[in-house]
Amino acid sequence: MVSRLILVAVLSALSACASGPQQPAPATEVEQHEPAAVAPAEGVQSATASLVEAAQHARQQGDYDRAAGLLQRAQRIDSRAGSIYLELAHLYLAQGKTEQAQVVADRGLSYCAGAVCTQLRSLR
Repeated sequence: MVSRLILVAVLSALSACASGPQQPAPATEVEQHEPAAVAPAEGVQSATASLVEAAQHARQQGDYDRAAGLLQRAQRIDSRAGSIYLELAHLYLAQGKTEQAQVVADRGLSYCAGAVCTQLRSLR
């Protein structure tokens, strides 16, 4: 009797597996959407803006290491801020690293808007 119950349980489990996994809907039925751009919180914007401003000042004073550190910190907070890429490109130009400035400017174009985009394009 116990062996029959075990057999029934095993067969039930196997029949559930035999039906196979559910097939995903065909691609034509699935709506394709681009991910919505998420604006950073106001506090994040002001924090990165302060860091970028401090980096600009440090760059103008010739303190490139400090400027680089401030920009790296800003990127850790918001890696999608075009203004950070713009200032980083300016920093590379000030150091004579033209190729790096162009690479950063190109990358920043993915995250910029308005005047920042115009400035980044001029650096390419």
